[in-house]
Amino acid sequence: MAAESEENINPGAPVTYAAMTNALSTALSAMEKSILENISSLIKPLYSQMEDMQKTLNDTKVQAERAVNTSIENKTDIQQLQQLEDILAEKAIRTDMSLRQNNLKIRGLDEAVGKKDLTNEIKQWLLTEIKPAGDISPIITKAYRAGPVAILKTRPSRDVIVTFMDLRYKKQVLTHARKKGHLMFKKDKLEIFPDLPKEALIKRRELKPEDGLRVLDATDKITPMELAKQNLKRKIRSSTPSPPRPGNRHEDIA
Repeated sequence: MAAESEENINPGAPVTYAAMTNALSTALSAMEKSILENISSLIKPLYSQMEDMQKTLNDTKVQAERAVNTSIENKTDIQQLQQLEDILAEKAIRTDMSLRQNNLKIRGLDEAVGKKDLTNEIKQWLLTEIKPAGDISPIITKAYRAGPVAILKTRPSRDVIVTFMDLRYKKQVLTHARKKGHLMFKKDKLEIFPDLPKEALIKRRELKPEDGLRVLDATDKITPMELAKQNLKRKIRSSTPSPPRPGNRHEDIA
């Protein structure tokens, strides 16, 4: 630039306006070119980085859409599994209730009673206490203590489960017990309960008395589907049943 200026300007000649303008224009053009080249060299990597960022955003969008689709599919699978669990739980409850429908639970019978033949002792006692009506059969197929002996550390005696061959006799005994409030076996004051599944007992504790649903028999009001749903929710939440609270006299709260 200096050499070019020296060629255009004669040191011995007077400096003209045109010469100064020409020299300045040449210098500015060279400076502008240099600046543009520097800016271009700086911007080019930025464009490259922006293109990479855009590609990354597009890939992320695709992955997000796939994740949403997968989540929807998983949600559908979970719902189907929950429906299957509902069905299986209901079947289990129905089976359990069917097996227990001929049972009654006796509470308060001294542990020493029935050491030799509990079934026969219960049968003879019931025959003297409650005469079978009409053609009702008084046969008891079995009677046994419920729970391990370790329970005796916390209570004086274990409950007795009695299975009746004739469902009508079981209902007659339960009706008689409800009317009297309790039955006596020698000096023992006994209470009689239906032998309900655990889910039914849990459901009863949660129902409010004013709902009119605090029933005593396995076939009253509390449907197998309600019990199944309650059981399923507790399994999923792994919740602990609420502590026992006093209810009707012949409602099992153990």
